[in-house]
Amino acid sequence: MEYCSSLRKSLALVLLFIAPIALLAPSVRAQDASDEPPAMAIAHRLLNEANVANALAARYYAVNQQPDAGLHHDIAHRRAFQAAAKIAEIPTSAEYKNTHWAPEALALHAAIETDYLRNLDAAVLSYKALLNTYRQTNYAGKDVAMQRWLQLRTAVDYRNAHKFPGSILYNIINSLVNLTGAKPYSYAIAIVLISVIIKLALTPLSNKQYQSMQEMHKLQPLVKELQAKHKNDKELQTKKVMELYKEHGVNPAGGCVPMVVQLPILIMLYQGIRLYEFKFSHGTFLWIGSHLSHQYPAQLATDLGQQDIPLLLMYAISMYFQQKMMVPSDPQQAEQQKMMAIMTPFMSTYFFLQWHLPSAFVLYYLVFNLLSMSQQKYYMKKRAGHGPLPVMLIEPTAPNENGFLRRLSKPAARMHVDSNSATPTARGVIAPRAKVHPKKKKR
Repeated sequence: MEYCSSLRKSLALVLLFIAPIALLAPSVRAQDASDEPPAMAIAHRLLNEANVANALAARYYAVNQQPDAGLHHDIAHRRAFQAAAKIAEIPTSAEYKNTHWAPEALALHAAIETDYLRNLDAAVLSYKALLNTYRQTNYAGKDVAMQRWLQLRTAVDYRNAHKFPGSILYNIINSLVNLTGAKPYSYAIAIVLISVIIKLALTPLSNKQYQSMQEMHKLQPLVKELQAKHKNDKELQTKKVMELYKEHGVNPAGGCVPMVVQLPILIMLYQGIRLYEFKFSHGTFLWIGSHLSHQYPAQLATDLGQQDIPLLLMYAISMYFQQKMMVPSDPQQAEQQKMMAIMTPFMSTYFFLQWHLPSAFVLYYLVFNLLSMSQQKYYMKKRAGHGPLPVMLIEPTAPNENGFLRRLSKPAARMHVDSNSATPTARGVIAPRAKVHPKKKKR
């Protein structure tokens, strides 16, 4: 009994504590999905005002009163713009984004951008969001929205094919597709051909990048020695390391140049695929566009213009192994590179998912990564086939006054050291480029 009495007292105290908070807290009514969102009602009112302004503008144009017609035309444009802004709040709202009002709002937003604001690109984005997020959702006016989407795609594709300068990229891709017969598989073959062409064009720069990586790897023992010697003077340490690179003819930024050159090429290719995106809707690739893809459209792309999850995962795996091939020998840098090998594919995959990139662009990146790995493996194997590079002798038994090993000032001979069995200090580095005396130059 005493236990029950104490329990009742505890409950009474809890109720006394909660009651004032409940009375002071504002009452929140759960939003019924059947109720029209306030933003939708406001948008319809603004559209009615835009229609009235457009009608007045047409009347003034008919009687040749240009100033009044222009004024009402601007009013109609502003009202339509305000309506589009209000409609855009519904799909991002926590109350309505999981209801049928969200796809209806996106369809209405696309119609406003097309009919009132004449912004076809914004309308395309609204229809893409509608298809990517609410493809399986039933809502009022779905059939009309899909019909308008097909009409808009045709108009935008015609514009992309004829509007300069985007028409150049469009017609390049279209020529490659026609070269292979303009069949459903021709679109994927065109992407592969683009990857091969760009990779061949970048091969000299890529080889320089791999050479720079290899030379930097050879210089790591002396770099560590200089860092240990001047660890208390960072400025002098940087100066000595740069002098070492200059002595051996190594450019520390040599590995970054090919990456910088590739950026504008990738941007141009992305723009070209975006311009040709509606044509890629006729393309297939392995499972993309198969009967299975139509059964699982949320995971598998029904054409090369849609996002495909398995292809995106294959791209992430290829990027991971490509990053793993670049792990340096330095333990600290190796740990950082291991983290980059995990984080870079993860972040790329995340952004590709968020942006709903077409599978045609992901296919290009996948093929390009596979070609890059093959080229790097072939280059390294070819360099290894030439035998170990000449190294400069280092005296292991002749330390200088600071306790650091010194290189022979006049090496009597050069030797080949097995890089797998020798220690970094005994292994040495690439010998500096020999300087020819002016009197001994060939005439």
